[in-house]
Formats: sequence, C-alpha cells, structure tokens
Amino acid sequence: MRQKKAKKILSILLTSALTLTAIGSTKPTEARTQSKEFFCSLKQGQLVTVANVARETVKLINWQQYASENYNLNSLQTLCVSVSARMQKYADLGKLNYISLAQLDERLFLCASNIQGTCLQDNSGYLLPLQTHQNSKQFLLGLFNAPSEAVIQKQKLVIDFQKLLATRLKAYNSKLTKYRCIDREGTQLTVIDTPRGSIDLIVWNPNLLPQYLPRNRCEIITSRFQKHASTNNLRFISWGTVNNSRAICVSDANGKCQPDGLLITLNQQDDPELVLRQLFDLNTPLTRAKTVIDLNRKLQPIS
Repeated sequence: MRQKKAKKILSILLTSALTLTAIGSTKPTEARTQSKEFFCSLKQGQLVTVANVARETVKLINWQQYASENYNLNSLQTLCVSVSARMQKYADLGKLNYISLAQLDERLFLCASNIQGTCLQDNSGYLLPLQTHQNSKQFLLGLFNAPSEAVIQKQKLVIDFQKLLATRLKAYNSKLTKYRCIDREGTQLTVIDTPRGSIDLIVWNPNLLPQYLPRNRCEIITSRFQKHASTNNLRFISWGTVNNSRAICVSDANGKCQPDGLLITLNQQDDPELVLRQLFDLNTPLTRAKTVIDLNRKLQPIS
C-alpha cells in the first residue's frame, strides 16, 4: 500500500518536473572525481542520484525504486538530472545543509532549508515540486532513504543532509572494508582491506592470549571484527566486562563495552589494559585513563 502511494505521488511529481527545463546536461553522466559533486548516473540500468564525497561515490536516490511500467526511462532521466543539478547548485553555494518541505501559493515542494525547516530566502532552495499533501513526509523520507540519525523531527520534518552524506559514506566504506587473517612469513596478522589499501591491525605474538589455539586465534578474533564492522558498529575498542567475563570489546568513546561487543574473552589473571596495548602495539605512556582505540584514525589515509 505504501509503495502504491509513493508511486502516485511520484506520478504527480513527474508531471510537474517534466514541464521544467532540466539544469545542465539532460543525460546521465559518468562518475566524477571532485568532492561533493552531485549528478545523475545510469549504472546497470538503474538511474540514481549520486554524490562524490571524500573521493568516494555514494548513492543518494535510486529513482528506479519508484518506477513502474507507466514511467519510461526518459521521464525518470529528466527527473534524475534536474534534481541532481539543483542539488549541485545549492551545494556550490554552500547552502545544501538541510532539506525540508515547504508550501507557496498552495503548492508543496522540497527545498534546501535551514535547521528549522525554513526554505532558503525567497524560496531559492527549490529542489522538487509536489502538488499534494498526501504522504509528503513519507515521500521525503523514502526518497532519500533517510537514516534516523539524519532526521530532525520537531515541529517540522527536516533532513540533516550533511549527516545523511556522512552516514552514506560510512556505510559505503564499511562494505568495502574487510578484516582478514593472513600468514606473513610464518607470522599471523589481522589486516584490514580498505578502499585505500591494506592496513596491518594486529600482529599476533605467539605468547599473546595463550588460552586460544594459535592456529585458531587469528581466525576467530578477526571474524568478530568483521561481524561488528559489517553492522557499522566498529569504531571504538577498549576493555571491560561482556557476559560477566573480562573482555576486549567494542566500546563507546569513553571505553564502556557494548552489551554485544565481545571481541576477545580474557582470563581472570589477564591485565586487560596490558593486553589491549600489546594487541595494538601502543608505546604511549600509561595514564590513569582507560585506553580507547579509535579505529577511524587507523583507517585515515596518510596525507
């Protein structure tokens, strides 16, 4: 039922959009290289609005998900190109920070707005026309597949567009980030394959964590890293208690273990702070504060 309503809205939207002159090219383009560029792309038969962010291309809107036999490729293409070009226009002006719904002369449209949901001055933030109030909020959320952390729902629905981009980029990188156990000249290592190359994370000292069989230790623990990474849940690592046992764990920024954040179970006699520092080869001086590893720093490219 929700899909039918979304298609009905898009049908109205398409009728309005096709009367407008598309900004820029009327054809989908190939991926570009500059940061925060928005454009329409045709990949494997799918029309999508994409953005180049931090040298990576991430998907924002998949227009095909609203298509039906009544929508031909040219109609969707015009819509995709028009909206992508308008997004680029406001991004170039530094004004594509929030997106909301607005009304002018009984006409509803999506616009670039401020955090309160007010369109840019003189409605210069116009992005997309609508002619009905029916399910307009649901349509806005569905159009961008907006994650909850990017939605500001006070008196008015607003999408934090910069946060949405950051979430898309994080999800994109997590899909490309793989944790593997390898053997390098007789030494086992946990390595991270990232879009920018391979990074050594842990060099497994034979005397470290003797409670694990050496041949299984790297594989078991590396698979746990991958599990948490696959759910976008792996940034901070520290130590604490998980399932009533001492553990190295996925934590918050303050070092508190997440309830399901187990990475390595420790023996009672193990010093968790020492084990953590040995795992990640930390040579910084000890302090009273608990050590917290920020994996984002390890994954940042060297400039």
